Amino acid sequence: SVVILFFVTFIIYLLMRCMPSSYVENMARQLSQAPGSKPYEEWLAQLNAQYGLDLGLIPGFFVQLKNLCTGNFGDSWKYTVPVIQKFNEVIWVSFIMGAISLVFELLIAVPLGIVAATKQYSVTDYTVTTVALLGMSLPTFFFATLLKLIFCIKLGWFDLVGLTGRDFNSLSQFGQILDMAKHLVLPIVTLVFISIGSWMRYVRTNMLEVLNADYIRTARAKGLSEHKVIYHHAFRNTLIPLVTFIGGSLPGLFAGALITETLFAIPGIFFSLSAGCCRHQKQGDGCCNSTHSVVCYLIRGKGTMSRIRRDYKRDTVKLQKGYNTVTRITKGVQKKNSPRTTLVSMDIHRRQSTCPCPCKTV
Repeated sequence: SVVILFFVTFIIYLLMRCMPSSYVENMARQLSQAPGSKPYEEWLAQLNAQYGLDLGLIPGFFVQLKNLCTGNFGDSWKYTVPVIQKFNEVIWVSFIMGAISLVFELLIAVPLGIVAATKQYSVTDYTVTTVALLGMSLPTFFFATLLKLIFCIKLGWFDLVGLTGRDFNSLSQFGQILDMAKHLVLPIVTLVFISIGSWMRYVRTNMLEVLNADYIRTARAKGLSEHKVIYHHAFRNTLIPLVTFIGGSLPGLFAGALITETLFAIPGIFFSLSAGCCRHQKQGDGCCNSTHSVVCYLIRGKGTMSRIRRDYKRDTVKLQKGYNTVTRITKGVQKKNSPRTTLVSMDIHRRQSTCPCPCKTV
């Protein structure tokens, strides 16, 4: 894992060094044109030494790696602030937008997926499936542009771009929060619609698998109401893979949304990085990309490894139980007319009639 992170950092640094234009030369030329400034050659030598560009590729990379490990991310030439300060500002914009979108996705997709599973092959199921496929198929830029055309240009309900309005500084603190929330409506709607399809399909598939289980048929045979069967027994077991899937989606909260942030000019992590790339801000972009990779790796890597360990333990227990059951059946068959075969059959029937969720036996 550490090796992967090392090579990701090296590839980012390699791409930055292989860019055709030299940002150091451009910056040295601008600084040398100021009144009373040093000549161009001195600025060029100073900037090359500052960013380790006067060294070779490998020594320069280790200088960059040392700066990353010590927290020296350099200064942003576009925003004229330290890179770590700008990164700390924009990462929370992407996180808040992604977190709100994830909450709405779950609130909409989970009930619709359950309804589609309980009414399989009905008009409701076909409608939910069509909406899901539509959201998964539409490009982000097309749907976002369609929303801007209808709600910004035709109706005039929202501003076209930006996170704040023109009179943002004159508003109260609560008014500023409402102004930013208003500007985040269309980006969140875009993210929810393009992501809701996969969630609905995932919930529907897992719900159908649970509804075909033996303990669900046993619960219905014993006279339990359909509402209790679905939401008390089936839904609890549907949550097990759903929670695992949610854990794997958490790094996306920090990753941002490149197309959505760019179309709506939301100052998130990807929009700030793309703006820095337009100014050939090589040092800051490399540090931000490396920091972004570290954050996503620490969150996703930890969740992935814990999920792998948990699944391995669960599968090991299942295999051991299956091996014990087969062994008992084999021994019972070897002894004809033995009461052991009857006991094994009763044990298997009892296990099939037991709900695997934390509730009591059906």
